[in-house]
Amino acid sequence: MKKLFLLTSLFTTVFTVNAQIANIPGAGNEVIRLKKYADVEGSPYLYTEWKSGTITDNTGKVYPNVLLKYDAYKDVLEINQDGTVMQLNTDRYPEFAITFADGSSNKVVKQKFSSGLTQIPGYSSKTYFEIVGDGSLTVLKKYDIKFIEDVVNNYGTAATVKRFQRGEKYFVVVNEVATEFKLNNKSFLSACGEKKAEMEDILTQRKIKIKNEADLISALHYYEN
Repeated sequence: MKKLFLLTSLFTTVFTVNAQIANIPGAGNEVIRLKKYADVEGSPYLYTEWKSGTITDNTGKVYPNVLLKYDAYKDVLEINQDGTVMQLNTDRYPEFAITFADGSSNKVVKQKFSSGLTQIPGYSSKTYFEIVGDGSLTVLKKYDIKFIEDVVNNYGTAATVKRFQRGEKYFVVVNEVATEFKLNNKSFLSACGEKKAEMEDILTQRKIKIKNEADLISALHYYEN
């Protein structure tokens, strides 16, 4: 009953938020007037529907109750402000968070994203990363969306099919050095550097085999506690 009450309360909050959207300053932001990604299969967005969240600007000011979408292909954040869709200036808004109730799993989803990270090879400081673990061991996730054009031959006629291909990359940051890893014990431990022995003890004692992100989060939880 407690879980049901929590989800009901959150759904009510999200519904109420629609009438109380925070006013985000428009300087440096771009109003989107044209429909993007027409005739492309799949989606470049983390979530196709608007989600409630918070945005933090470069002065540390937090804007709550914002309807937002994260375009992972272009790596930009969009907001819906009184029906006007704007693409935010990453330099001015380096952090955002998403919170919503997932009806299919009966869980509250909370995701935090941050830019300004300079130690990730191949990425600029403007890149948004999801913060999977932010304790004594920092773990980051990058949504890797690729735009693919395939030429399909059908009965002598060639057609171009456009689609988005979605993937994820994970990084461990130890002593300001970031190392990419795969979701398995061997790869993750190899990326942990000087913290490898401690993390290996956790995985052994708790009999954790990292096969997905839930296993990874479980390992990080035990490590921090």
